[in-house]
Amino acid sequence: MKGKLIIILLLLFSTTLFARENKGSFFIETGVKMFGGGDYLNFAGKTGISFNSTTRFWKNEYEVDPEIHSESYNRTSFSVAPRIGYYLNKKFSGGIDLQYFKSGEWEYEKYWIATGGIFFRYKFSTKRIVPFIETKTALGTFKGESPEQTSGGGQWTQIKYENLFYYAFSGGISFELNEHFALNLSCLAQNTIEKFSDRSNFGTDVFKISNWEVGPMLSVSYIFKGKTKTQQ
Repeated sequence: MKGKLIIILLLLFSTTLFARENKGSFFIETGVKMFGGGDYLNFAGKTGISFNSTTRFWKNEYEVDPEIHSESYNRTSFSVAPRIGYYLNKKFSGGIDLQYFKSGEWEYEKYWIATGGIFFRYKFSTKRIVPFIETKTALGTFKGESPEQTSGGGQWTQIKYENLFYYAFSGGISFELNEHFALNLSCLAQNTIEKFSDRSNFGTDVFKISNWEVGPMLSVSYIFKGKTKTQQ
């Protein structure tokens, strides 16, 4: 039992003693949202494909005896979100965030999002297991299409354009697995602001919408080069 305890302590000690000095290194990164709903405008930094089925329920309050109506639809989403960063010093890094997101509901609605922005991350030490905080912001564009029906029974496609702006904050722990790879586990809070564009083919009284989303993120980093040093 004592032997096992000594081995565990030595592993923990070696993890904290030998650290990476990544100053001057480039890295690429992308991630996934681990669980949770939301994602109407998609979390920044999330890559992947998702499939889900949803049923909507509603009542018409103007009916004398309103009934509950329902409608089921399937949604397929695709997202790619590469990030390119650079270590300015041992603890501070920054770079650019890019993202393309496409979401579609069978015979109902489809929309596309493209954003680009910057991020900054601060690690509290140079150890292999280290807490960090991060902030990021970006601008983007949104295009949505949905089939509609006029009062006379005619069919037309509603096209909606929006200008997007988001800012986000996160905090978590980074695990450096080896010389090149690191895993980053964090909790992300993001506010995406939609502003309707006059390029849309319909009118609306709504000009701006704010969407707050919070969720856990897991990302993987690939570091192109770096030096290993022993801390005294």
